[in-house]
Amino acid sequence: VVKVSEPIHGVVLGFNVKVLPDAQEEALKLGVKIFQGNVIYKLMEEYLGWVKSLREEEAKLTLEALIRPGKLRLLPGYVFRRSKPAIFGVEVLAGRIKPGYPLMKADGSPVGRILQIQERSENLREAVKGMQVAISMKEPIVGRHIREGETLYVDTPESHVKTLLQTYRDMLSPDEEECLKEIIEVKRKVQPYFCFGL
Repeated sequence: VVKVSEPIHGVVLGFNVKVLPDAQEEALKLGVKIFQGNVIYKLMEEYLGWVKSLREEEAKLTLEALIRPGKLRLLPGYVFRRSKPAIFGVEVLAGRIKPGYPLMKADGSPVGRILQIQERSENLREAVKGMQVAISMKEPIVGRHIREGETLYVDTPESHVKTLLQTYRDMLSPDEEECLKEIIEVKRKVQPYFCFGL
């Protein structure tokens, strides 16, 4: 039960002892990590290093699940299809964009979700600041809902903004942090108390 709820406590620290083959086999079967050593501080160092890497991996996975900030501009002259789906070129001005990310206009009105991101006919999992890529979206019609040269933002949910700023601020790039401030300002145009107190 402890191993499942808190993996860092589901370990065996063996100081100056040998692990029997049966115990080794059982630990392997249950996924229990065994640390052994004859020098106590080295044993603790190894365990604490493992805990740190485990925590970093957990933080990375949690951060991956969050919708991170992004800002992009529709490139004039790069509209490949106006609708169903709209396909157009963009430049990522700050942060990042990923397929599935919702976008909004500078007035806070929703635009829809990114279906795909492509660079030279290759699908990408994300595009970051400085990249020029093509994106496809099902909802908008270019020329009616969005226009060439227009700036769009990732519509980051309030709970994600709070988590990013309160828990993962040190993992954000300076341009992502600045972009989050802009997103908060944009969202407050339609929701005055968006991220109130931040």
